[in-house]
Amino acid sequence: MFKRINLSDNGHSPREVNADGKCLPAVPVRATLTRMSIQNNLNAEVIEAAGGILWHHNQGYREVAIIHRPRYDDWTLPKGKRESGESWQETALREVFEETGCKAKLDSFAGSLSYPVGGIAKIILFWNMVVDDIASFAPNLEVDELIWVTFEEAIQLLTYEGEKNLLAHQISPLWV
Repeated sequence: MFKRINLSDNGHSPREVNADGKCLPAVPVRATLTRMSIQNNLNAEVIEAAGGILWHHNQGYREVAIIHRPRYDDWTLPKGKRESGESWQETALREVFEETGCKAKLDSFAGSLSYPVGGIAKIILFWNMVVDDIASFAPNLEVDELIWVTFEEAIQLLTYEGEKNLLAHQISPLWV
């Protein structure tokens, strides 16, 4: 038998104890609240998004594009929400073009990420992409900077662990 006790008066997060009164491992409050928020919104639509890991060669080096978003002050992979009637792949290619100015070709499926946004589940599908045409990047309110960095630099610069992990697992057949 388990019961929840509140230890928040002394700065600790809520903990569960077993019948003997021993504390179980802590569950971060944010994770608990996030799960509760999603459970309360089970009928809410899932936010669907897609993006790309955009690769190109530069003087013998393999580089990846990452963008800076001033609204969140983060470094991230280009991605965005699906529009009505659009396939996941069309979304990924459109968003990469809109956020980087680069036309790309799909190479391979890279993986997915998911996380809650305001209590609603969000899923993002990513593809490895190869640059087909590099146009001029034009900073805007959504993306103010685009940089091409090595794989190792991207792992260091990306803000989110999920994107770092996704990138760390990529080996594109076109680059082997």
